[in-house]
Amino acid sequence: MIGEVLIAATSHLKKQAITINNIDEALDEIAENIGLEEFGSDILTELGKRPMTRNLVEVVEAEEKPAEA
Repeated sequence: MIGEVLIAATSHLKKQAITINNIDEALDEIAENIGLEEFGSDILTELGKRPMTRNLVEVVEAEEKPAEA
């Protein structure tokens, strides 16, 4: 599903098209090197820095708090 979202989000770019295989390879490499949980945390950190997506991070963090308690 992540790959499909990335493809849709980048389909308007004039660069070489991203394929599911490219994304799968990149995610496999990330999983082996830093782990998907840390990668997800890094993504949330970066999204939290941007005004347009900051509120999305706040929603995710609010949803996670009851699970941690």
